[in-house]
Amino acid sequence: MRFGVKSPSTPSMKGTVFQSAPEDLNRLVREGRIGRDALELRLEAIDLELLDEKVQPTDWYPIASYARMVELLAELEGGADREAYLISRGARAAARLSATGTYQQLASTSEQLGPRVGKIVITVAKLFYNFSSWHFDPGDDLAQYTIRVEDARALPEVNRFAAQGFIAFVSERVGGRPVQITSERTRPDQVVFRAHRG
Repeated sequence: MRFGVKSPSTPSMKGTVFQSAPEDLNRLVREGRIGRDALELRLEAIDLELLDEKVQPTDWYPIASYARMVELLAELEGGADREAYLISRGARAAARLSATGTYQQLASTSEQLGPRVGKIVITVAKLFYNFSSWHFDPGDDLAQYTIRVEDARALPEVNRFAAQGFIAFVSERVGGRPVQITSERTRPDQVVFRAHRG
């Protein structure tokens, strides 16, 4: 059965970013780090079927399945620092997408740091998620800005931390030096990312 769809009615994410979760879990199975029986205990039936399916980059996949898979990956690979693992996944995803050239928004430019990062993140978020609304709020200093995500109730915490890593990667790529990114779920349906030049 094929689960990727063109117009989903449930909170979903594009196959481009979804595919890393089943790929990484299948790698751990091949390496003998987790057995299929353990996956069957931890994941839902739809997740298991998605592990066996070829993910289509342009189709949509349930974000709940992604969250369950990445939670398990964080447990198996993240060690004691789950958040750091999730943040690094987001940075690696940004690096991988940048290397493919698929998302030209990730190209480095000389445009001012805050506005450029804001444009990139908001544009890419619209391509990645079929829900939520992302907004850029410039600060007084171009290296300090805020990205607000509204209608974010369905955004799992694993995605919040991954987005934090993604934004950090984009900020460093655009600005040429590290920028500290923090994130906070300020209420159930809102997430806020804050950037500070270190």
